[in-house]
Amino acid sequence: MVYKVENMDMNSLRNLGDEIKSKLGTGVIVLSSVHNGKISFVSMVTKDLTDKGLHAGNLIRDIAKSLAVVAVVVQIWHRLVVKT
Repeated sequence: MVYKVENMDMNSLRNLGDEIKSKLGTGVIVLSSVHNGKISFVSMVTKDLTDKGLHAGNLIRDIAKSLAVVAVVVQIWHRLVVKT
């Protein structure tokens, strides 16, 4: 499950993730929110998938890497558009 919620601080995002995880039989949860101009992500994995080697921290790391690449591409695109 991937979901974006608006204006939730990190604690509220974690609490929402815990609530969803408690109702989810098996799965992966990724939540994001922008709060006070800062984007936050929470990733959770149910125990059965953690036991199989899936790690929530690795998911966040991979998401962050992907977002960094996107940010660089947007910056380059913006420079090219502004220069022409």
